[in-house]
Amino acid sequence: MRDFQEKKRIERIMSSGPVLFCLLIILLAALWGTGKMWRIRLGIGNEISGLEAKLAKTHSERMEFEKKFRALSSPEGLEKESRERFNFRKPGEKVVVFLDDESQASASGKAGPNFFISFFNKIIKYFDE
Repeated sequence: MRDFQEKKRIERIMSSGPVLFCLLIILLAALWGTGKMWRIRLGIGNEISGLEAKLAKTHSERMEFEKKFRALSSPEGLEKESRERFNFRKPGEKVVVFLDDESQASASGKAGPNFFISFFNKIIKYFDE
């Protein structure tokens, strides 16, 4: 009989208001922590996928630079690049450079008739709108 009474006493204590309130607080704290961990996990997952995309882009850029480097490592590639960029030439060879009208006018420092026509056209368009 005594065991039965002790069990009832323990049940009453466990089902009392303050104990249930404490258990509820502990449960809510556990749920809050779990939710916080999931938010952190999702943020890390998004960051990882962004970094993987950046890594793939960087890898493709690296492959492109390595391809250019290999091309410039050979004498033929170096000569081709120097001819394209710096207009280098071999002895006895002539270089011809073609300029458009606009670049020729800006290079000589003179304002040609096209400058005045385009200027007045811009003024007219401004007041027409």
